[in-house]
Parts: sequence; C-alpha cells; structure tokens
Amino acid sequence: MKGVGRIGLAGKMIVPFLIVCAVLVVALGVVFARTQRAAMTAQFEKKAEILARNLAAGLATPFSLGEYSRLQQMLEDARQADADVAYAVFVDASGRPVAKVEAAGLSAAGRAGAERQIPAVAELARLTVPGASDLFEVAMPVRFGVNPLGTLRIGVTTEPIGRLVRRTQWTIALIGVAALVIGAVVYGYATRLIVRPVSQAVASLEDLARGGGDLTKRLPVTSSDEIGRLAEAFNTFLDKLHQLIGQLARASTRVARAADELAAGARQMAAGAEEQTAKTTQAASAIEEMAATALDVARNATSVRDAARDAAGAAGAGREIVARSAD
Repeated sequence: MKGVGRIGLAGKMIVPFLIVCAVLVVALGVVFARTQRAAMTAQFEKKAEILARNLAAGLATPFSLGEYSRLQQMLEDARQADADVAYAVFVDASGRPVAKVEAAGLSAAGRAGAERQIPAVAELARLTVPGASDLFEVAMPVRFGVNPLGTLRIGVTTEPIGRLVRRTQWTIALIGVAALVIGAVVYGYATRLIVRPVSQAVASLEDLARGGGDLTKRLPVTSSDEIGRLAEAFNTFLDKLHQLIGQLARASTRVARAADELAAGARQMAAGAEEQTAKTTQAASAIEEMAATALDVARNATSVRDAARDAAGAAGAGREIVARSAD
C-alpha cells in the first residue's frame, strides 16, 4: 500500500486501465480460442461422419464381390482426398483387417489406435484414440442390404485445429498488444488533460507554502467539468488571498508609519528629557555652590561675632582700667 501511495495520479489512473484491458484481452482470447476449437472440432466430426457414410456405402459392393484391391484403392483415394485422415481401416465381421491405409508420419499412438480391436458397431460412433489427444476415430458399420459385412474405422487428426487455434491466439495477442498500446496512449493523453490542472494547482500551492508564490498567476479554465470548476475555485481562492494580503500589506504600512511617528516622538521626548536632566544637573550644581557659599558666610559671621565679642570684652576691660585710673 505504501508503494501505491507513492504512485502519481496519472499512474493510478493508467495502471488499472492497463490491467483491466490486459485481463479482458486474455479472457477474450481464451474464450475465442475455446469457441473456435469447439466449432472446428464439430466441423471435423461432421466431415468425418459424411466421409464414413459415403465410403461405407461404396465399400459394400467391392467387398461382396471379393475385390480387395479395389477396397484398398478406395481407402487410399479417401486418405489422399482428405489430408486430415490419419488412417482408415476396414475389418470384416470377424474383426480381421481387410484393407488399411495410414498417413506418412503417423505417431506410434496413432498406429496403435489403428491396429487395436474394437467391438462391432451397429451405427455411426465417435471413439477416442488412447494415448493420442490429437486424434479421434469414427466407426461406421458396412452393410450389404441388411446383412452386416464389417466395420469401417477412420482416424481423423485434429492437428490443423491446434495450429489454427495457436495462430489465432497469436493474432489476438498481437491485436491485444496493439490495442493496449493505442489505448494507453489515448488514455494517457486524456489522463494528462485531467492531471495537468491538478499538477498546476499543486505547484502553485507548493510555491505559496514556500513563500515564493506569485499571487497574480491564474490557472487556465478550459472546460466546465470538475477540473474546470477546480481551476475556477482555485483562482477565486487566489483572488481572495491576494486581496487579503493586499489589505494586510496596507495595514502594515500604516502601522509602520505610526510606529515611525511614535519613534520620532519618543526621540523628541528623550531629547527633552536629556535637556531637562542637564538643566536639573546645572541647577543642582548651582544650589551646591550656593550652599557652600552660605556655609562660608556662616563661618565668617561666626568669626566676626567672636571677634566682636572679644573686642567688646577688651573694650570693657579698657573702660575699667580707665575708670580705675581716673579714680
């Protein structure tokens, strides 16, 4: 099943067609060969029956007159007139062969069949020849009036039937092969017409899946069947996808523009913040300087106060000294 799954759509359509056609050709060949063999066998049997009746009627008089050489000649003429006669034997009522002819190249099974003893027959009979599938035998009683004189046995070969059937089988096989080739070409062309739009749709979908698809391309719509409707549906899908991607692209552009504006505002805010930070730093530096100056002023004021207190003390001491001096 895994191997079947790897076969393409065209292969899945052509392979069953070829298998079905091959089976049909073989089946028709077998049926035709069997029908032909049966028809020709019946024809051979009918011909052998007519020959046996006519020859049996002609043998009665020469046998009654004791003309055995004439009997032999009649059997020879019958075998030469019909190439399908393998052997012909005329036996009297006691079973003794009176006249006998055999075709050149008769098989051992055929000779044994011609020499075998069979019971006398009362009417025309079809017999099989043991060991010889390509032979059958017809036996016909020979009578003079109502008196039985003997039995005429004619062996008929069916080799021409086999040769004709084999030739017919080869003919059917060649015709079948030619029909398969022509059918495969025609069916392959029709399959290609069906598979091509599907393959194009698959290729477009693969391009879209890889991200390199051209959304402006469309599948050709050449029919109104299922394949044509598939192409139309696929083209409609591409149209809607194209529109959606266009809308997304425009929305992305707007978002990008807004992001740029936000970035510019953020940069301005960052610049203002840096400037404010610088100013704040400068103010802090000035405050620090003012604090240091105030601290210096406070220390200086303390020194002046101490000096004034010392001076006041010295002045007071001087007044006391002056006062004591005055007293």
